[in-house]
Amino acid sequence: MDFENIKNPQDSKETFRQRIKLSYNKIKPILLRHHPLCEEFADDHTFKIKSVDFCIGCFIGYPAAIITIIVLPLIGLTVILSPRDFLIFSILFLSTFLFSVFGLTERKSIKILSKITIGIGAAFLFWSIFTLPNDFLVNFLTFCLTFFVLLLFLNGYHTYGVLKICKNCKFEADWRRCPGMNFLFVSKDIINTDS
Repeated sequence: MDFENIKNPQDSKETFRQRIKLSYNKIKPILLRHHPLCEEFADDHTFKIKSVDFCIGCFIGYPAAIITIIVLPLIGLTVILSPRDFLIFSILFLSTFLFSVFGLTERKSIKILSKITIGIGAAFLFWSIFTLPNDFLVNFLTFCLTFFVLLLFLNGYHTYGVLKICKNCKFEADWRRCPGMNFLFVSKDIINTDS
C-alpha cells in the first residue's frame, strides 16, 4: 500500500473551506443586490447604504410585507376585517405590480412605492388566508401553495426582465464576457486546489 499518496482528511477540509471562501468572495458583489454590476442595473434596480448595494425588490418589498403582517393584528384589523376584505385589499395593493408591466417604474421613487405596496398586498393576502375559518393546517397549506405560486410568478417575471435587459446589451447575455457578471467565472486552476 502506498501511504504517501493517501490524502490527509484535514487537507480535504481546508480545500473545502477554501472553495467556500472563494465562492463567497466571488458572489459577494451581487449577494445583496441580485443584479449584474453594470450601468444597465446601477441606478434603477438597487439602492445603496454606505458602500453596499441592495436589491430594491427584496430589501423594500419583503420588509414591507413582514412589518405589515406584524402591524395589522396590533392595530386590530385582523379582528375587524373579514377574509374577503383582506383579499380585496390584497388585490388592490398587489395590482401595483402592473406599474412595472406597463413601464411606469422607470423612476426609482415609483419603483420603491410599488415594492412597498406589493409587500403590503402580500401581507393582506397572508391575513386573508389566515383569518379563514379553517383548521390552522389547512390555512397554512393554502398559504404555502398561494405564496409559492405568487413567488414563482414574481421571480419568473424578474428573471424575464433581467434576461431581456441582458440580451439587449452589447454582450448579449454572454455573462463570461460581460464586465458586470464575468467575475463569477473563474478558471479551473483557481478553483482546483487539490493538485
